[in-house]
Amino acid sequence: MRYVVQFDLSTYVWICLILVLSFTLRSFISSASNAVSLVIIGTVFALALNPLVLAAERRLKVGRIPAVAIVGVGLFVTASLVVLVLGPPAVRETTEFRRDLPQTIEQFYDWPVIGTPLQNADASNKVVDWLDTLPSRLDDQTLRDMVSSLLGGAWSTLLVLIIAFGALLDGPRLLKLGRTLVPMRYRGQADEVGRIFYETLGRYFGGSVTVAAMMGLYVLAVGLLLGVPLVPLAAVWAMLTDLVPQVGGFLGGAVFVILALSAGALTGFLALVLFVAYMNFENHVIQPLIVGKAVDLTPPTSMIAVLIGGAIGGVPGAMLATPITGAAKVLWRVTSGRTRTA
Repeated sequence: MRYVVQFDLSTYVWICLILVLSFTLRSFISSASNAVSLVIIGTVFALALNPLVLAAERRLKVGRIPAVAIVGVGLFVTASLVVLVLGPPAVRETTEFRRDLPQTIEQFYDWPVIGTPLQNADASNKVVDWLDTLPSRLDDQTLRDMVSSLLGGAWSTLLVLIIAFGALLDGPRLLKLGRTLVPMRYRGQADEVGRIFYETLGRYFGGSVTVAAMMGLYVLAVGLLLGVPLVPLAAVWAMLTDLVPQVGGFLGGAVFVILALSAGALTGFLALVLFVAYMNFENHVIQPLIVGKAVDLTPPTSMIAVLIGGAIGGVPGAMLATPITGAAKVLWRVTSGRTRTA
């Protein structure tokens, strides 16, 4: 028995359009990857902050500009407090980490499988020699590269903030301007498409930032309780990587557990158990409560979307892939429901 599958001509047209759009987007991002990444990250940051701005407008009964200024000052004060509170302990623990690292490595000599090779390789003394000779291996070019990277990171952060607050200030005006460019008979449909994408992306990124902040606070609290070295840096890293879909938890947890292992085998084991327990609690309780049904996708669909988004746009593409796919699914449900009703 033979089965013949026939596709409508419009299906081929849509497939070709999607392929052309994907290759065009890929070429555009490749040619201006840094600028596009900054714009995307700044826009995402603005979407995450917009609910705070709207809340300030509503509760304080102020205009858009004062509300954005209030949110900006609040973020600056919060960031300053974080630096003042976590900065000195991070510097102090860096010094202690360098001093205690050889003794920590010697603790692994008693471990099965890896203990004997480490002892035979005299790993502890080699680490001491490497740390002692590290300053002499930092030539002028290396130092210049480090300073250049730090300045570049600071400049990129400043640009992201400028883009984000510019979008917060001018976003409503730009939306009104864009709406006037849409023909009158399509404005209702355009408004609905914009509303779906805004609600999905705004709720997703706003909730994701909240969940990521909770992850950072949890890692900080557990690390301080267990005596994990460099725990402020591990907490910041866990918070940032928690924003990356699918693999973010592994990236943040791996660094935290490795640092915990440097304080001892039992500390590393407890850190692993507590981190895995919290990850399950976050995935099954916190994430559904805060983010909710903003992105109603199955895990395989989310993974495929992240892989495609990462291949096209790197980390920003991976971050945007899941909410955009979720918004497209909601839009498809709305339009298909209307078609069936008609």
